[in-house]
Order: sequence, then structure tokens, then C-alpha cells
Amino acid sequence: MILLENHTLHGNSMFYSLPSEIIWNIIQMLEPIDLSIARSVSKCMRAYCDHPELWKNICLIPRSTDEGGINKKKSDRGAINLWRLSTLKAILQPHLNFIKKVRVWGVRDNIVRYLIENCYSLQDLTIVGWCTLSDHAFRLNPSFDQKILCLNRLKLIGHQKSSFTSMDGTTLGRFIRQCPQLEEVFILNCQVHLHADSLLQTFCHNVSSKDNSHIISSLKTLTVPTKRTWTGQNVARLFELCSNLEMLTLVPDSDQFVDIANIIHSNSALGVNDVEYTKSIPVMNIAEENYSQPFIVEKSLQSIKDEELFAEDDNIIIYREY
Repeated sequence: MILLENHTLHGNSMFYSLPSEIIWNIIQMLEPIDLSIARSVSKCMRAYCDHPELWKNICLIPRSTDEGGINKKKSDRGAINLWRLSTLKAILQPHLNFIKKVRVWGVRDNIVRYLIENCYSLQDLTIVGWCTLSDHAFRLNPSFDQKILCLNRLKLIGHQKSSFTSMDGTTLGRFIRQCPQLEEVFILNCQVHLHADSLLQTFCHNVSSKDNSHIISSLKTLTVPTKRTWTGQNVARLFELCSNLEMLTLVPDSDQFVDIANIIHSNSALGVNDVEYTKSIPVMNIAEENYSQPFIVEKSLQSIKDEELFAEDDNIIIYREY
């Protein structure tokens, strides 16, 4: 970037003498934060950097420096780089209408809410790494209460043991209701407890209205990191309320996982096959943490028994609609 700026300042840039195909290939290798800098170099660079194709699928990773725009948050496992909202706005604001898929690291509540409320075409959102994520991240502004989002997939993947999420089942249920195209929800590797009764009550309230009964019919896959409040009746009721639900995955307390990334990636049954997501999750040290490896237990919906859910607290249980 410095080389390109220097050439431009001297008025005779060898860079612009390159074939446009080569320039385009170079531009495609830049991260969003670099594109936002490059677009300010010249009108020619702005034309390249503002191309919609570059902004459809983006990764937002805060730089591991103390430069402006990045906060560092201390945790029990070291510093976490967190985005500042003002910095992210400066990068994304000119391109919000083009963004369809976002993978973002180091977020706060206001970052998540900004992406959801302002990326109007957002279909796929993966959040990796935070210190504390609260209900406010998914409680949208009042002006959005009646708006329908086009999100198709949502993933929350904590990147260390301290990734705490204070989100309850009611908030998650309300957010799912606002996303009639939402098919997949994954919440993994973080400390969170979603109570079945709260989630189901939100869905029951939703289907009581004939006009809104279609809103949760698109949900096909749900993965949540607790089953201590889930009973067989809860599981059966969820499948009843979500007419297209194909798979429910109940996992142990996520902060006790050993090698959760490999478990997810090596078992396509969980539906998380993207190496780009799972590679970002660090593996816990077995000798240090003294945790045992969980097993995957797959069950038919017809075989539900209450005692099974509590007898296998250390395992990942997958329920399928056969």
C-alpha cells in the first residue's frame, strides 16, 4: 500500500501501467481494511476497490496492533483484538448494499447490531471471538421490530474459554422470527445456556398468529451449547413447531470442550464443514484442562426418553426427523 501511494504522489505510477487483469487480481487479494485505504489513493483505485464482487463475501479481522480503531480486551487467556464501531463504519459504509456474507472476529454488541441492521442483503453471518456478547447484540432498534431480515445462516463461535454470551432463549427466538429465511443456527464454543422453555414459548406465541405462522418454518438445523434444561418433550415440541426442522444438536457446556474444532469438522452430521470457520477455534490442552473427549450420539426423534438427555451430559446428541 505504501508503494502504491508513493507512486501516485509522484504522478508517475508504474502500477497503473499493468494490464487491468493483473491489477484486478492484486486488488482481489486485499482485505476490506486495505481496500478502504486503497480506494482513497485515486479515482482509478476507487473504481477497482468499490467493485461489488469484492464486498459480497468479506472477512473482518481486527489487526493485532495498537493502531487507532482497534481495542484490546484482556481475558484469562490474553488480549483479544476488538473492532471499534467507528472504524468498521468507515470501512463498510460505502458498500453496505453489496454485502451478503460476513465472517467477523473480535466483536462487541454494537458491532453485531450494526451489521445486522445495515447490511440489507446479509444472508450469512459468522461471529468468531468476543469477550462478552449480550442480548443487546440481537435486540434490534425499535424501527427494526417489524422488519424482515434475509439472513439464511447464523453462527456464533467463541474462540476461547472466556467467550461469554448472556443471550437467553427469548431473545434468540424473537430474532429467528425476524428471519423468515433463516435455515441454520449454530452456537458453539462459548459459555451460554439457552433454556428450552423460553425458546419454545417464543415460538408458541409466534404460531398462535395465523399471519406469522410461516416465520419459523424455514429453520432446518439448530445447534445449541446446552441440554441441561431440555427434556424429551421439549425436543419433540421444537420439531412440531418448526415444520421443516431436520436436525437438532445439543452439545455439552462449550467451555469444557476438548478439540471442538476437529469434532465439528470431522463430523459432517453437525453440518459445519467449512474449514475457514473451524480453523479459527483454538484447541484446548487435555493435560492442562483435564476434560474428556465428548462423543457424538445420533438419535431418532421417535426414540426420545427423558432420562437419556440427562444420562449423556458429556456427549453431543443429535436428533433427526426421520
